[in-house]
Amino acid sequence: MARRPGARILITRSQPGAAVLAQALASAGFVPLQHPVLAIRPQDPPESADIVARLDQFDVVMFLSQHAVAFGMPLIATAWPRLPSQITWIAVGDATAAALTERGVAAVVPDSQNSEGILALLDARGVLMRRALIVAGAGGRMELALGLIQRGATVERLEVYRREPISREAAVALAPLVDGIDAAVIASADGVRAFAMVWQDAGGSFDLPLLVPSARVARTAEALQFTKVIECAGAGSDAVVRAIQTTMGTNNE
Repeated sequence: MARRPGARILITRSQPGAAVLAQALASAGFVPLQHPVLAIRPQDPPESADIVARLDQFDVVMFLSQHAVAFGMPLIATAWPRLPSQITWIAVGDATAAALTERGVAAVVPDSQNSEGILALLDARGVLMRRALIVAGAGGRMELALGLIQRGATVERLEVYRREPISREAAVALAPLVDGIDAAVIASADGVRAFAMVWQDAGGSFDLPLLVPSARVARTAEALQFTKVIECAGAGSDAVVRAIQTTMGTNNE
């Protein structure tokens, strides 16, 4: 990435994360542009009630996004006015932990705010993992479940929302901005797939630097022919800002 004042960074994630990241980027001297490529829709599959009713059987409960908290905690709070005391609660990142704190749940956050970081945290703390619950969106982060299973845990998923690509007509709104965008921030594998369609329709170059939260999302971006993929240490705002500053330089000069 070339250094230049006021570099324009496209944020493709949905709210509330987009606004939080935009503020962090602006504070660091960059120009954030918000253009979400996925819509978040709540879902309550038939198995949800049974999973939530058995909450006290889990040793570890992991929330993988703010959306997981927003849609998952109301289900849990309705069934469990007093939460089981034996559970270790884990949030994938600081924003997710803050959302849990607002609902009275103290969660641990891994140093590396991604699936690999969660596994490393559990290993380092020697957390008992006979039964683990992942609260997340439909699909995504299957490496975490596989890692837990390899460590001997029985894993269940409570999928409380789904991601849907926005209309491809949204590319029309993005097209006039394409030439002035210096990098884009991607939040998930579904996000990079949706962005690839919109970006292509808008006439964007696949040499655009992409900032992604994990190796899994990086592999997806590279498979879609993006040539400059930068892996951040998670999806948190601080991690994204540090990655941009490392590769582009600091704009507060």
